[in-house]
Amino acid sequence: MDLQEVKKEIIKIVKKAGKNRLLPGTSGNLSVRYNDTYIILTASGSSSAFITYDDLILTDLEGNICEKSNKMPTSEIGIHTSIYKKRPDINAILHSHSSALSAFAVINRPLSPILAESIYYFKNIPFVPFGKPGSKELAYETALCFENKSVNACFLSNHGFVLGAKNLKEAYNLTLMAENIAQIEINASILGEFKTLSE
Repeated sequence: MDLQEVKKEIIKIVKKAGKNRLLPGTSGNLSVRYNDTYIILTASGSSSAFITYDDLILTDLEGNICEKSNKMPTSEIGIHTSIYKKRPDINAILHSHSSALSAFAVINRPLSPILAESIYYFKNIPFVPFGKPGSKELAYETALCFENKSVNACFLSNHGFVLGAKNLKEAYNLTLMAENIAQIEINASILGEFKTLSE
């Protein structure tokens, strides 16, 4: 796909993510690897509900802006570039601030193996210690988790959730699935003691 087609697909997914409260307001961000050399990221302060082509920034893997723009890429660009450098199998990253997953990030509690999907997709989700959003330290610690090839997601303590996937649709679907599992666990905890599955 050419650049405009990729951007069109990103806008479509960002709006879906917003409607499903994965990217509430102007929080969270998303990126896609483009032609191995570049990445396309959502702009700093962009809104999932009102995203336009102007909110998508083309950079190289060092974070240098490669297309004229009057906006800056997300302040979390370091997380994206660092993961892409370590994991050539990852081509899309969704950093969500959804309510259920963020609740687990706040209390530093891993998702329990309550559903088959929990075990199959999310049995190894490490926690990144709290770091100032946009800092080099946070980017470094997040990318460190992804050095393990079995890791496709991590919790950012007191912050949110980061997931990497082979493409944009998979990143969206897996994040939505993780959010649903987190919400089911919260609901089950309210109703009573829940049972877990063994691998």
